[in-house]
Amino acid sequence: KELILDAENILFKVKRSGGNPIGLAAGALYNACKKNKTKISKEKIGEIFRISERTVYTNEARIRKLLQSS
Repeated sequence: KELILDAENILFKVKRSGGNPIGLAAGALYNACKKNKTKISKEKIGEIFRISERTVYTNEARIRKLLQSS
């Protein structure tokens, strides 16, 4: 539950960044998992969201940069 809330907060912070909403949600979840040291792979998140692991990684990297600059 905490991871979901964290991912929602991340999405709220970067909501004006554009992009595929599913990819952004997957990236936000991956970012929240990394931040909370929860072991889950980008491959598994990609399976859950039905997108590629590359899309998960790309969106997480984009979110990370946006959060650092704010």
